[in-house]
Amino acid sequence: MNIQDKAREELIVEIQQTSFSDIFNLADLQHLQDLFADAHGVASIITDTEGNPITQPSNFTRLCKNIIRKTEKGLANCFQSDMVIGRHNTSGAIVQRCLSCGLWDAGASINVGGLHIANWLIGQVRSKQLDEQQMMLYADEIGANKADFKAALNEVPVMPEDLFKKIADLLFVFANELSEKAYSNMQLSRQIAKKEKALVQLQEHEENLSTTLHSIGDGVIATDKNGLVIQMNPVAEALCGWKLTEATGRPLADVFRIINSETRMAVDDPVISVFEKGEIVGLANHTVLISKNGTEYQIADSAAPIKNKEGVITGVVLVFSDVTEKYVAQRQIKESEERYRSLLNNLEAGIVVHAPDTSIVMNNARASELLGLSDDQMKSKAAIDTTWKFIHEDNTLLTVDEHPVNRIFTGRQSIKNQVLGIHRPVKNDVIWVTVNGFPVLDAQGEISEVVISFIDVTNRKKAEEALVRSEKELKKAQQITHIGSWYLDVATNEVVWSEELYKMYGFNPALPPPPYTEHQKLFTAESWEMLSSSIARTRETGIPYELELKTVREDGSNGWMWVRAETVMDKEG
Repeated sequence: MNIQDKAREELIVEIQQTSFSDIFNLADLQHLQDLFADAHGVASIITDTEGNPITQPSNFTRLCKNIIRKTEKGLANCFQSDMVIGRHNTSGAIVQRCLSCGLWDAGASINVGGLHIANWLIGQVRSKQLDEQQMMLYADEIGANKADFKAALNEVPVMPEDLFKKIADLLFVFANELSEKAYSNMQLSRQIAKKEKALVQLQEHEENLSTTLHSIGDGVIATDKNGLVIQMNPVAEALCGWKLTEATGRPLADVFRIINSETRMAVDDPVISVFEKGEIVGLANHTVLISKNGTEYQIADSAAPIKNKEGVITGVVLVFSDVTEKYVAQRQIKESEERYRSLLNNLEAGIVVHAPDTSIVMNNARASELLGLSDDQMKSKAAIDTTWKFIHEDNTLLTVDEHPVNRIFTGRQSIKNQVLGIHRPVKNDVIWVTVNGFPVLDAQGEISEVVISFIDVTNRKKAEEALVRSEKELKKAQQITHIGSWYLDVATNEVVWSEELYKMYGFNPALPPPPYTEHQKLFTAESWEMLSSSIARTRETGIPYELELKTVREDGSNGWMWVRAETVMDKEG
């Protein structure tokens, strides 16, 4: 885009932002419109592009002004007609019947800089061929008084069509002249305003530059084309430890001493880099500024070339800021994240975080290990995968809705200690886990994530299953050998009987066994004395005992029982 095109584009934007009354003197325009209307015997008005009046009507007929435009529908139709007849047209005036009542109208668009800003409209005349019957139907349509309408229609001036078209052509020339004059005046006014503005800006430039440099929160240093300091603001003075009076004329490297915080090696002079590349350059991370007094600041900065109007670099401006606190905070965040990641990866529990679509966004190493997948395979994996099977404790498959993640999304509640099996397709085996999970809510109360943790309980599950099998086998063995057993918890006096023992005494196995305090009823007095003293001695010494005892059954009959007992010790003995 050349300078002229750019200036024209800027002017068009200015026209769009300027009101009609700022471009034209409305009083002069009204006078011109009145003269034109009187000279040619037509009605006239200037409207905006939507049909809204800008000037006062000239020579409006009573039919249009006092009857049609006084009705709601008639006024709306007039506005619409004015907008259509006054539409942008560079080839000539638009001449046609009014879209409201059907009288002859004409319009020429007023354009400034090629931008359509208003319509100059004339008309409200009738030809001899006007269909009065159609006009009276329009009176009914808009709800006007037909007698008044008829009388006002007869007052409308009659004009031959060819004469009206000549007047419309004159209007088009008038509107174009008006448009050109307005455009020229705007250009001239704009040039004058620009010159005045430039003078003011020139006068304020030095003061603004000085104020800006002193108020900006970053350090600013400017150099000449030789890299010698010519300007510093107070922030730069404070960080570098140099006053401007001391630094002026010195090489930038003397005043702005920078090193890499990790290697402690000097960093390249940014001024040299700017002159070599001819563009803005930024310092690498971990750059440290060493003040004149030895204080060190972690900084972020950039250096930009200063060019004259020919594009020749005449100096460099350096902008830098103290980011020590930010750098420390970022380092602490990084260390915290590393500790957090280390903690997660050292947990015995697998941790998986799901997005709202149930895909995995984060997991720890234990989760990958338990599920038999790599971290890459875990990323974005959906919670419900058709190649996986999740199993209830009764070995039935979980439905999609029963999956822990879906339960949390649906119920918006945490789940605790859900035991389920996971068939791992990669390893083709099943592990058993205890699952806990909870939703994470955003500021709007919506679930943003679901966190699931699970612990491998496969060995415990197998042990429980083995215990069940063992108890079944023990029960069967007791049935075959007619051997019963009972267990006494010495801390609580709780008693547990085997099914075969119930049979020996003739008790109902559906009822709880008699408490230990009532066991003496199950033996004769002599046998109970032997048994209770043996139990007391065994509890003291831990030595097993064997006895033959005479029992008393539920039906009162006697029997004989051989009893062998031993103690079970805890870790404290």
